[in-house]
Amino acid sequence: MEIRYYWEIAKKWIWLVAIGLILGLVGGYLLTQYQTPLYSASTKVMIQPPSNNSGTMTSTDYYFMYNQEQLVSTYMQILSTQPTVDEISQKLGFVVYKGQITGRMITNTRVFEISVTHTDHVKAAQIANAAVEFLIAYNTTLQGEQFATSEDSLEAQITQVQDQITTAQQEMADKE
Repeated sequence: MEIRYYWEIAKKWIWLVAIGLILGLVGGYLLTQYQTPLYSASTKVMIQPPSNNSGTMTSTDYYFMYNQEQLVSTYMQILSTQPTVDEISQKLGFVVYKGQITGRMITNTRVFEISVTHTDHVKAAQIANAAVEFLIAYNTTLQGEQFATSEDSLEAQITQVQDQITTAQQEMADKE
């Protein structure tokens, strides 16, 4: 008896459920038609440890491997700064926003992934590639400055040692 009672109620109100279902489907369809599509492009970058000509792992290599997550975080902070985004925008010729570029470390690897979202799939790929090119140029410039500083320091030390040798040779010649 109770089942028949519930069946009669369901038949009486089935039209309301059907209208709700139809309205939900139509509303969802219309919403997706007016929504701007977002495309994603990503690229993977391998972080190479400093070159070691000896062929064995040094303490510097271990330090590098230990701190590569910090390096990825540093790179992502660099990519999310306004001057960097402005430089990428200027290079590409269209506006790039800070929130479009994200990154993540791929676990247990020396690889990190840069992802970009944009309403245009071609521009998303261009931004991702430009971000990698920026990091490569930035890293090259930074290393060049470090090597130049090291070279200047070594040249100063060589000059100092040469002066000491000259002084020592003169003292020896004076004693003879």
